[in-house]
Amino acid sequence: MKWTEAKDIILCKEVALQNPFQFRRGSLERGKVWSGVATELRKQSFKVDQRAVRDRYNSLKNKVQKNNSQDKRASGISPEETESQRELRVLLEDLANQEDDAELLPKTNASEEEQRRLDGQEVQKRACESFVETRKRHFADKENMPRKRNSGSDALQFLHQKMELEREMRKEELAMRRAEVKRDEAERDRRFELFQQQQQQTQQQFMQQQQQMQQHLAQQQQQMQNMLMMFMQSMKGNNKQ
Repeated sequence: MKWTEAKDIILCKEVALQNPFQFRRGSLERGKVWSGVATELRKQSFKVDQRAVRDRYNSLKNKVQKNNSQDKRASGISPEETESQRELRVLLEDLANQEDDAELLPKTNASEEEQRRLDGQEVQKRACESFVETRKRHFADKENMPRKRNSGSDALQFLHQKMELEREMRKEELAMRRAEVKRDEAERDRRFELFQQQQQQTQQQFMQQQQQMQQHLAQQQQQMQNMLMMFMQSMKGNNKQ
């Protein structure tokens, strides 16, 4: 499929709406969200799959980051952007920030299956220990047990709240943009209808002028014929005399 600027904007809006970056990189949940993005785009006649939309987003993000880096090294004078280019850049910068925030999320523990396997090994190990060894290890575990910290939990909660707030703001922004597009379409329809009415009026006036000119021309021709007949009659009268 050939990507265009308009299709890139639709892609980024859908990514912002579904927000795959609420989950860590490489997680099953993030992959499901990317699949959801591809599904929604296919409903709009996009011939894409999960990998295609992910690769296109990464390509656009890398291009924007490269351009931003070059602009910082330049003299500060950057080429003017069109409205659609600016919209696409802002969307990509926002998504890149969300992606960076997602990397701060704590890594998940081992899978449940792996955890059950480790627990089973631990049970077998403890069953083979003597009572004394068990007591020794029990006290050692207590001494080495790390104290609970609230900072990690607080940071995770803050990131989730931040991403949820940003998601709600993006939804509101997209709704406002959709409403603006509808208003623009209604205004274009109104102007087109007005243009058609003006065209019809102009055409009617032209037809009326044509009819008037034809009537005037017919009157002139009739007058010329009358004058010619009078002249011919006058000539005949003179010849008889």
